[in-house]
Amino acid sequence: MEKELVNKIYDILKDYGHYADQYMLDYYIDNQWHSIPNEWQNFFENKKDNIEAVALYLLDFTNKELDEEVPSTLLKLKNDIKHVFDTLCNIDCGAGIGHLSRLLAYFFKDYINVEVSTVEGNDKFVDQSIKLDQIFENKLKFIEQKSPNFKIQRVSKLVSDKSDLLNDDSSNHNKNLILGLHTCGDFASTLIKHFCLNTNAAALVNIGCCYHKINNGNDMKYRQIYDNSINSISENYNYPMSNEKNIFPNLSYAARELACHGLKQFKEKLNSKKGILSSFKINLYRAKLEHLIFSITSDKNYRHLGLRSVLYNENLSFEEYIEKALLSQKEIMDKINLFKNQNYELFRKMIDIDINDIWKIFTLYVIRLSIAPILEIVILLDRIIYLKEHGLNSYIIDLFDSSISPRCYAIVCLK
Repeated sequence: MEKELVNKIYDILKDYGHYADQYMLDYYIDNQWHSIPNEWQNFFENKKDNIEAVALYLLDFTNKELDEEVPSTLLKLKNDIKHVFDTLCNIDCGAGIGHLSRLLAYFFKDYINVEVSTVEGNDKFVDQSIKLDQIFENKLKFIEQKSPNFKIQRVSKLVSDKSDLLNDDSSNHNKNLILGLHTCGDFASTLIKHFCLNTNAAALVNIGCCYHKINNGNDMKYRQIYDNSINSISENYNYPMSNEKNIFPNLSYAARELACHGLKQFKEKLNSKKGILSSFKINLYRAKLEHLIFSITSDKNYRHLGLRSVLYNENLSFEEYIEKALLSQKEIMDKINLFKNQNYELFRKMIDIDINDIWKIFTLYVIRLSIAPILEIVILLDRIIYLKEHGLNSYIIDLFDSSISPRCYAIVCLK
């Protein structure tokens, strides 16, 4: 079944994957509105006064209100994505400051003989987690008037394919659960590989996140990427990790980043009717600023920079936005001011914004967001196939409400 689903997703992305590859801040530079078929443009244009209802229709598989009006190709895209989901129907790794492991150790201590260990690559997180353990234990002593009698082994360790995570020892009869709650980027595939190879690992529960950081995010466009100087960590883990590499669609950095977006949370915001459409003015301003920077400097070093966040304000002008967003980018601001002083009339035309572009960039985002869930699923299916290649039956489980966290799918496997 997994391979059939991958093939179905591949077919969808052959026609519509280019939307996933788009960066919203390149809306003007790439003239993205015209990447949409003309019949889609006309449909959205006719519905622009009620575009949030259209968004809810596109993002909700059970909503059939516009089935008779929507272009046939757009309806097919929605139904194809629905078909994918209809078909799909305790070592705490990456422990941070230890909240999950602390609760597991305490709540299970009276029922089963369980030892909890954590592995975390950041020394400061480990130190902080030990301090919090002590605070937690002291509070329990005060409440229960006795020692809580639980222990956690905490290890500071960077993990790669070549490192020993569990200290595999055939003489040790204890079995380990490898638990990763929101394992970032390549860490998820690393833990899955450890689970397959380690004889003491009996169970796996893995919830991935930050898919854009797979392969260390080396295909990030323009922006300076995080570079860990430790060679053993910057190896190529890559997607896909299974042997069935040819059946998987290529997923760009932008597509993998999109896979992290929360569709259900966005729908809840739409249903709350709290001006989510008008808030896209900030997205439009950011795209306009990207176009302005590119037009004035033509320097790729200034593309896709992480600028200062600017809160939405109904009365915020674009020029005010520029000043706030570039507060820490003096060099770029100086270039813009120089251009403005030398070419004032042209500059005024360049910063002119068509208010209609707000609903258009909103619509583009909704189209992209409708694709996001199948991007996540195809990454998870690759990991499932990898486990099955190693003779291990595994499952994708919708573990908790995605409104709490968009990353709600767990890969579960028992040996």
